[in-house]
Amino acid sequence: MSQGFLLKSENKPTLFSWDLETETKNVERWVLDNKNYSKRDIEKELSILKNLAFDFLQVIQEKHVSPEQLDRLEQAISSGAAGVWENAALKLERLSYHFITAKERIEKLIYSTDVKIVDRALTMLNESFSEREQYDIISCALSHNSKKIRARALGTVYKLKKKVFLNILERRRGIETESEIKETIDFTLDFLKN
Repeated sequence: MSQGFLLKSENKPTLFSWDLETETKNVERWVLDNKNYSKRDIEKELSILKNLAFDFLQVIQEKHVSPEQLDRLEQAISSGAAGVWENAALKLERLSYHFITAKERIEKLIYSTDVKIVDRALTMLNESFSEREQYDIISCALSHNSKKIRARALGTVYKLKKKVFLNILERRRGIETESEIKETIDFTLDFLKN
């Protein structure tokens, strides 16, 4: 019979994991039943996902995240294929509510010089960051040379749903040269104003 493990803290999302045997079966079923994995290195991805599941369970049980566990999450986010990096990003995002070191790791990734890593890291910006930190990160991302990063920043603004971003969006709207990004800014402004 499966056993669940929780890490609860007041005003923070609860972290949950099944026992290792159940998590391993879930990972195997997800990877091996997914036809998208047929053209990729299934064994490598399976191994990474199993290790991430083990680490997450261990963090919940010990109520502590180690630098090595954060390194494995960072590596999976930075170089993992689709399905791997998303899983790692979700875990790191959830850990950031409970552990300052996880939040700091997200910041490190957000300020990377690699566009792919920044794009992935912006998906993890959440309420564990103060409003000021969120504002500074979004401001930097909206000024990024990469259209992809600016688009991801707008998606993050939409997810966070905070009126504090109105003035920076209006300023960016005035200088944005990409029509698709301008349209997304308009949509996001309209969403935040209503």
